[in-house]
Parts: sequence; C-alpha cells; structure tokens
Amino acid sequence: MPDSLQESPILLSALRSQPGHRRTALVVSFLLLAAFLGTLPFAQIAWAPFPALVLIQQTLLLVNDLVTAALLFGQYSIGRTPALNILERRAGRGCSGRCDDLVGNCGP
Repeated sequence: MPDSLQESPILLSALRSQPGHRRTALVVSFLLLAAFLGTLPFAQIAWAPFPALVLIQQTLLLVNDLVTAALLFGQYSIGRTPALNILERRAGRGCSGRCDDLVGNCGP
C-alpha cells in the first residue's frame, strides 16, 4: 500500500476528532439522556395488547444487526485495523455473544 494512502485516511473513523465534534457528541448524549428520563413517568402505563410487537421488534433487530455487520465488514476491508480484525473474526465464526479473550476465541 502506498505511503500517501496511509498518511491520508480514507475512513472517517481514522480521522482525529476535533473539540467541536466532541462537544456535539456530548450534547447529543445529554439530549438522549434527557429524552430517556422524560419518558420514565410513562413506564407504568399499560398499553393495549399488540401480538405482532415481538415480530416487528425482532425484524428491526435483525435489520439493525445486518446493517452493522455490513458496515463493520466494509470498514475492515478498507482499513484492516487490528481492532476491526477482532470483530470480523468473532462475527465470522457466528459466536453467541460471549468471547473468552480479546483475540476472538469464542466460548461454546
């Protein structure tokens, strides 16, 4: 790989964050926390039964996992960083979400 390609990062994750970016992330985090705390009083309200809720929830979780996996594999194929290599090996083995060590060895 040419040195000029390694010196100028292609991926957004390879760039250094600016103080403004960190402040924006902190503000968004606090807004999400405030929204969560604002919904807590409604936690005890019972809704009408909706049998398809679990099906819809599982479908959304599957789509979310597939998009995340595609993004991680795409980023690894471009960047080839060791941290993404661990994630790629773990996802490639179809682990059940539990790893014994940081090199991607999955438990039974």
